[in-house]
Amino acid sequence: NIDKSFVKKFKLREMKLDKKAISMENFDCRGCAAKIPQNILNSALRDSKLGRFADLPEDASEVIKVEGQVLFQSVDGFPALISDPWLNARITTLHACSDLWACGVRLSSINVLISLPKVEENFQNYLFTHSLSGIKSVVDELGGDVIGGHTYEKRSLSDNPFPLGIDISLTVNGVMEKGKKEWKKSGMKSGDVLLMSRPLGVGIFFAAQMRNINLFDSSYSIFKNLLNSQQYLIEDIHFIQNKIGKKIINASTDITGFGLLGHLKEMVDASNKNRIENNNKKIQAELDLSLFRAYPQILELINLGIRSSIFEENKKIHDQIISSNFEEQSIIFVQHKDKIKKEFSEIIELLLDPQTCGPLVISCNPIYEKYLTKNWYKIGKVL
Repeated sequence: NIDKSFVKKFKLREMKLDKKAISMENFDCRGCAAKIPQNILNSALRDSKLGRFADLPEDASEVIKVEGQVLFQSVDGFPALISDPWLNARITTLHACSDLWACGVRLSSINVLISLPKVEENFQNYLFTHSLSGIKSVVDELGGDVIGGHTYEKRSLSDNPFPLGIDISLTVNGVMEKGKKEWKKSGMKSGDVLLMSRPLGVGIFFAAQMRNINLFDSSYSIFKNLLNSQQYLIEDIHFIQNKIGKKIINASTDITGFGLLGHLKEMVDASNKNRIENNNKKIQAELDLSLFRAYPQILELINLGIRSSIFEENKKIHDQIISSNFEEQSIIFVQHKDKIKKEFSEIIELLLDPQTCGPLVISCNPIYEKYLTKNWYKIGKVL
């Protein structure tokens, strides 16, 4: 029996959420929010004579061509996002695969690198087994193979919960079938429509979770997407292309650590570099801020001051865009008069949020938009 008189001696304090109570200090976000900032990445690439990856970035690279088929490869990974090793491994694997999907390529195989925390043997075996099982669940579902890997034990001590001491990186390989062409970031054309596959706000959600702010509605919607593949989107587009006999995607990318603005800017800059080399007029991406979708309760969290730890670095991307002359801005923002300024400020912050297993963004001729309305929604156009 419960001693109710004893229980009554304890008083629970109500947790009030306000901007003053929420501190951003000492919270380094996990998942894709652990990515190195874009300005540091690009600077290091140029300083080390690898500037081509900064100037013309692609989500996956062509490795070899055999009998008309092209092998694509990419690598991705991050510190454990959640403490369930199976779920964490599945999310990480799906996230890594999105680099292939952004190029219009299906997964064919995976190589795995896992770093495990220094814990007792049985528990380490448990973490390793469930991580591999989570990875295999994705690979089996997508019709690929796990072809190898490597593991090592960390030398730094891990805090509880120990599953958060797992780091997973994956090399993902995909094959572009004969006769098909890959999608690049650098193919945007004037007049294209910009379409996106998922809402935004994953980084903000997990930043709130780290502060013990539990949001049931957000959890359901976000994990429903985090745990599901987007490869079917690629397969649907290839089916449509085969049916009408035309390539309908001019450019594509996936939205991850640099937020929508960072990755869209990469698309615009890469496209303009190609256009200048071919004596074509530069393009701009025009975003309609009223069209963007956020996961449930995410805009409320933004209003409370919840940000991912990489937010301030991503904000530099926005500041760089708007500091240019209007004609030179890579991205233009459309605001509607019936919306107040505060609402648009929240949307801009949403566009700077890092996304784990984030949406794909495609640039295509508007005459093909009618084929894609089931799984995609419009966010703007190319000028």
